[in-house]
Amino acid sequence: YKEEVGSILAGFFEPNATKQDWVSTCLKEMETAFLYKKPVIIGNHRTSFMGGIDASNRDNGLAALKQLLTKMVQRWPDIEFLSSPELVQIMNKEV
Repeated sequence: YKEEVGSILAGFFEPNATKQDWVSTCLKEMETAFLYKKPVIIGNHRTSFMGGIDASNRDNGLAALKQLLTKMVQRWPDIEFLSSPELVQIMNKEV
């Protein structure tokens, strides 16, 4: 596959997995990646945003995601959000 590029996750965001501050944790991981001029790929599971069994799971996950996105834009006003194919295109141009 011509456009295959190796990358690593630079942030994890699992707001319903444990009782830790996932917003702050993810922001710290992003800060480290940006310090080294690396893109950030945030890993999560869709179950963090589903409420079929327990609606509070979805509500809490979406509220935490909104908080994360708000803080990201406040902290890095020029941040860009890309799809995986867009990121691969950029990374291929830089190689």
